[in-house]
Amino acid sequence: MDEARRAHRDPASQRLASVDSLRAIAMIVVIAQHADLFPFGWLGVQIFFVISGFVVTLSVIDNPPAGQAAGQALRQFYQRRIARIMPGYYAYVLLAMILTLIIGAPFEAGSRLAQSLFWYNFYLVWLDTKPLIPTSHLWSLSVEMQFYLLFGPVLMFVRRAWLGPGLMAAIVLVTVSRLWCAFDVARLQQVSHFSPWQFDAFAAGALLALHRQWLDRRRARLLLIVGIAAMTGFIVSYMAVNYHFGARGMGIAEKILSGNAVGQGRAAVMFTPIMLLSAGLVASAATPGAVLHSLLDRPRLVRIGRASYSGYLIHFLILVIFQQALTDLFGIDWTAGRTIAGLGTKALLVCLATPATVVLADMIHVRFEVPASRLVGRRLAGPWFAAKPAAAVAS
Repeated sequence: MDEARRAHRDPASQRLASVDSLRAIAMIVVIAQHADLFPFGWLGVQIFFVISGFVVTLSVIDNPPAGQAAGQALRQFYQRRIARIMPGYYAYVLLAMILTLIIGAPFEAGSRLAQSLFWYNFYLVWLDTKPLIPTSHLWSLSVEMQFYLLFGPVLMFVRRAWLGPGLMAAIVLVTVSRLWCAFDVARLQQVSHFSPWQFDAFAAGALLALHRQWLDRRRARLLLIVGIAAMTGFIVSYMAVNYHFGARGMGIAEKILSGNAVGQGRAAVMFTPIMLLSAGLVASAATPGAVLHSLLDRPRLVRIGRASYSGYLIHFLILVIFQQALTDLFGIDWTAGRTIAGLGTKALLVCLATPATVVLADMIHVRFEVPASRLVGRRLAGPWFAAKPAAAVAS
């Protein structure tokens, strides 16, 4: 019996099965984004951030470290995050370095060092440099690890009664600071790569986990409607802005959610409705009886979602390989833009790269990611990393 089927028969795992399916969809839309087919696919990264906050918080509050020292619980939290993320991450970074040397491409030691230290997002912002393909997507893992570094002590030391209001305050603070700087932000990258301005997405996921008992089908539907309404309001508002500045026809809908959505503060304003929509999607996926929970509760989709971390890591490399192969075999012109021919070739690229990513990711997940995570977890739990007595965990 495969992992997905076992999960569906295990009530504890079934609660997150549809959330794993949502991961799968987020990964696929990111692939379409990086193939330049779906310009809004980067929203999948925001969904990943909300899911991360939700799952990590749920893993802690569902397994409270009763009687355990706070320092020891925090150490174990970091050990689990390291074991989960670092083996696959460093394997991909090393592979990218080796391929760079083989093909004679610029090595860019600064980028490689920043990636290795999970500082790549700040490196891209401060040096105003272009992301290094096929590792440009690794900035998001830097943001995620920085969130875990800061959020771990909060989860372990802050009393549960204070955690909810604190997360709400964080969301408000991030939103206000982002809006305050909105009209001074020249590039979308400055917003998306600056990790503190992404922490509201993680905090929203953590809030959902903290109040999961409050969530029912009706409330999950309400959160989803709020998210859809917020996104609709944002899009309609900036369509009006585009019209005001002279756009007509299809131009009215341009540069609202695409990767070059700058001007009139939209580069910063957009992240609040995106966060609300992502939170609504996760709430609906995680709540039994809700719309998305029923639609996404599919064993095969769940299995893809379980391997989505490996898929996210390798998808850009697979896209580059297929793109080069199609160029060499058929002489495809990838500069055709959004013409019919251009969209057709990009759709072909997605149709080839997506199943290849899914199949390879599943193999990596089963044969490398899970065993490596368990091995690193055991090593970190060994005597060299044994915790010393500390203060009791806050209740």
